[in-house]
Amino acid sequence: MQKNLIIITILFLFSSCANFLEVEPELAVSDEQSITNGKGAAAALNGVYNKLASDSYHGVSFRFITNLSGDNLRWVGNSPSNREFDVFEVFTSNSRVESLWNAIYSTINGANHIISKVPDIQDQAFTDAERARILGEAYFIRALNYFDLVRLWGGVPIVVKPTGSIEDGLGIARSDKAAVYEQILSDLEKAEQYLELTTVKSRASKGAVWAFRSTLYLYLERWQEAVNNANKVIEETTIYQLNKSYSDFYLSKNTAESIFEIDYTINNRNNYAINWLPGSLGGRREFLPTDDLINLLNNPLVGGDRRNLLLLDQDIYYGNMDFKPATGIDQVYVFRLAEIFLNRAEANVKLKKLADANNDLKKVRARANVSEVSDYANEEELERQIQLERRLEFAFEGKRWFDLIRTNKAKSTLGITKDYKLLLPIPQQLIFVDKEIEQNEGYK
Repeated sequence: MQKNLIIITILFLFSSCANFLEVEPELAVSDEQSITNGKGAAAALNGVYNKLASDSYHGVSFRFITNLSGDNLRWVGNSPSNREFDVFEVFTSNSRVESLWNAIYSTINGANHIISKVPDIQDQAFTDAERARILGEAYFIRALNYFDLVRLWGGVPIVVKPTGSIEDGLGIARSDKAAVYEQILSDLEKAEQYLELTTVKSRASKGAVWAFRSTLYLYLERWQEAVNNANKVIEETTIYQLNKSYSDFYLSKNTAESIFEIDYTINNRNNYAINWLPGSLGGRREFLPTDDLINLLNNPLVGGDRRNLLLLDQDIYYGNMDFKPATGIDQVYVFRLAEIFLNRAEANVKLKKLADANNDLKKVRARANVSEVSDYANEEELERQIQLERRLEFAFEGKRWFDLIRTNKAKSTLGITKDYKLLLPIPQQLIFVDKEIEQNEGYK
């Protein structure tokens, strides 16, 4: 039987081998005695959010890989392992791929401990409402973990029980993509049952579940369900609204446009931000926007206010992701309202509701002060315009690579000649640990 692909993650958590990256002790949730009361459950959940935000996950690695794999950024730094994503020649030994895989399964393990133990906590001070919220957030984060995994690697092991030793992780084979998507839907259904609507955007909520499902159903080509979930978000106008200015959601945290964001503070910095700017502005200048993106953002017919995503310094355009010098305390967006409007627009094109699709496209373009805000009567052209809008609206938010793949445009747009390059390789260290583990096709 094919052994579990997370064995390296378990080793990563419980071994002192120098080949594995260390996890900060306060973030580990592996002790059976650590979640025994309400305070322990809350602390464990905070630890899971910290894992999600870590440099090995959404803090750096996930953003590097997804942005460099698309056509909006190009690598100009010195690290060969990062350049591999830019040129679509990723080796099985790539350290960033390995660290991301480990970080995601570590986050899943933390969520699994919460889901397994919180229902049985006996603590009079632990209210039913608090218990439900913690469970709902854990289910949501686990769903997001598997969504990231399946989009990057395809079929992966589905692990829904907490692991505390190497042996716990043996014997779980890779599931196919369909099964992973079913697991995501199941987790989101449970999360929806437990969570409430909230104006706190740095925590999972019922609105975040709807936003997540509206995106997920685009991948599954379940168009009406994508529309239905988008409607639920958009109709909650007291909580979710497009910001009046495009840059508002970057200049401030927890804005009306945000649905789910990963927050960073002075004590938990986002080390991704410093890679955008030159040394004279406090950065490391690791990547630059592509010429194609620069031309589009500077074109008032399509770019509008999104030209502010570019910073011109000494005749070089940099990606001005945060509209300000990189501080490391800036939030990372997972879902915001503009995406939900464009989700609904895309799904409505598939449902032949072109007027509705045009209306949503125009809302997003009008907010960005795009000078060309037209109706498109041709279905193919409208779909193309929606994808262009997504490219510019979320230029540096790591969505372009996945959009190209799910719309079958990645190979033609990026000049990729082999299908296998649309997925990452399974980390080579996994192959060393268990010879029965099969590599993704093409990387063998």
